[in-house]
Formats: sequence, structure tokens, C-alpha cells
Amino acid sequence: MIGIIKDMNTTEFIRAVIPYLVISKRLSVDRLELSNDRSFFTMLSATNESIKTPWRSIAYDAAFTTLVYDKRFKAARKAIFRERLFIRSYFQLRTYKHDQGLRSPVFLYDRIFYPDDANSLIELEAEEWNKISRLSLFVDDDSCIDDLYLNILAASDSKEIFEAYGHNYLLYLADKAAKFDVKHMRSMLAGVSNLYLSKEAAKNKVLSISKSFREQRYEEEKRRR
Repeated sequence: MIGIIKDMNTTEFIRAVIPYLVISKRLSVDRLELSNDRSFFTMLSATNESIKTPWRSIAYDAAFTTLVYDKRFKAARKAIFRERLFIRSYFQLRTYKHDQGLRSPVFLYDRIFYPDDANSLIELEAEEWNKISRLSLFVDDDSCIDDLYLNILAASDSKEIFEAYGHNYLLYLADKAAKFDVKHMRSMLAGVSNLYLSKEAAKNKVLSISKSFREQRYEEEKRRR
């Protein structure tokens, strides 16, 4: 099971994952001034041709979404999300053929925590509810499970359709179908409500003086499209 997040302004990678990687000496980086994770990965990828698509970020525990680092780790809003439930990773699937700096959008996926993931747990102390909690979190940049997910995602996009370029094609089709159904359902409900109101207007001998017949007919036809 996997969930793909398209539109997000998430910041947990910048405010929690990177500080952990720096403290654990797995990464050396200066202070980041970017507003969200997607901007960070988009700029990092676009300015480094050595980063080949498809790629994914280090996979990390979803509990990092509720952590912030300010001299020590603590809950961003009093409570920390449950550990070892969901795993997250950013990914990017395609590079435009004629310009290595132009790439498909960066997305984020969620997956469930598997028993084999227990081999990649780290211990972390964080403050929540004014006390110190000892967390056991998943962090792994060499996860075979996440490599498998990346390969599945890379084989599931469509380079022929702009909206599905670097995105999951089946989700694109599902999104189009849902929008089609919502559009037609909305027009059907509007037609039923207008029919009911028309009967009430006729029963109470209410005459329309604000709009002409042509205007009313135009609005009805527009709703049915």
C-alpha cells in the first residue's frame, strides 16, 4: 500500500530530518533558508546534474512530521505522532531530454511500516508534554523496500501526458474520473433542486420578473453542460 501526496507545503525534512542527520554526522550542511521541503528538493535536483532521475530521498519515520529541532528535539505541537506506523520519502521520476535542469515535479509518498524495517531503527530523545520521551524511529537511505517502491513508481507514470509526467498514471486516471463524476453529479443535483423550486413557484403563483425566460433557459442549459 502506498499513498502519493501531490500538493504539499510540508517542512519536516528541513526542520527535523536534516537536523538529525547533521547531529548523527550522516550529513554536513549549512543553514537552510527555504520555506518547505519540496522547494529544497526541487532546487537541489535542478542544480545538480549528478543527481539522476528517478531518485528518492532518505526514507524516514512519519513521526518526524510532528518534531522540530531547537537546540533539542521536541514536539511541534505538544504531542508526537505514533512511531513505526508510516514511512515517508520524497521522489522525482523524470528529467526532460533536452534540458537536464528541467525535471518532473517532486512528490512525497507514504507507505506502511513493515517488520523488516525494524533493522533500520534509531533512538531519539524528544520533549513532549513537558517531559522527555525516548523514540524508536525509522531512518534509512538504503532501504530495499523503498527502492522497490521507487522502481514501481518509475514504471507507472506517463511521459506522453503532461499532467501525468513524473506522476502515477493510474492515480491521474482516477482523479480525472472523480472530477468527471463530481461535475455531472453537481449538475444533476442543481437540476433536481431547480425542478422542485419551479413547482413551488408555480404552486404559489410566483412570477419571475427579475430575469427573462431566455436568461433562465440559458442558466439551466449552462448547468447541464
